[in-house]
Amino acid sequence: MKLAGVFVLCVLILGTAVDVHADGIPTDARIIVGHGDPPKPKPVGQSFPVLVDQTTGGGTDVFVNGSATQSIVELIFTAMLNKKDTINCVADDVIFGHCSVTIDKGNKVTIIFDDPLSGGILPLADFFVGLNDSGKTTGGWKKDGLKHLDAQAVFATTAPEPGAGWLLITGLGGVWLWRKRHAAA
Repeated sequence: MKLAGVFVLCVLILGTAVDVHADGIPTDARIIVGHGDPPKPKPVGQSFPVLVDQTTGGGTDVFVNGSATQSIVELIFTAMLNKKDTINCVADDVIFGHCSVTIDKGNKVTIIFDDPLSGGILPLADFFVGLNDSGKTTGGWKKDGLKHLDAQAVFATTAPEPGAGWLLITGLGGVWLWRKRHAAA
């Protein structure tokens, strides 16, 4: 009984921690990138648009990494704002460990998701870009006059670890020696 109570308490605490996101002022524009599970994801290459829902000012677009061999290790979003504004980005600590926002003097915003975790967005994997405020179905992007954000995907080729070749050669050599010894006996 005591173990079950501790387990329930741990699940509640962890569930609450996963559900909480700091988001600043609710009317600020917000962006997050995470794993997607869509009915029909849009395949992406090196550049693609992320549409802002003109009714809600936010939205969620679901995409699939269109490469069969390369992971996406960085996403760069750019847009022109009507005025100087605050933009919040959220690194979900599943795909990317870091995100940053810069706004230049001409009100061009650049949002970068980098520091890929677990290989970034793997080849042919689904992912989403969410523009809604935390816990809401609306976002603050429309007030900035945005219809879309321009996105650039930075790809990295997947390469085997340098030691993998030696491990394979050693294993094949061991199998060859084992067969040679047992064939003589």
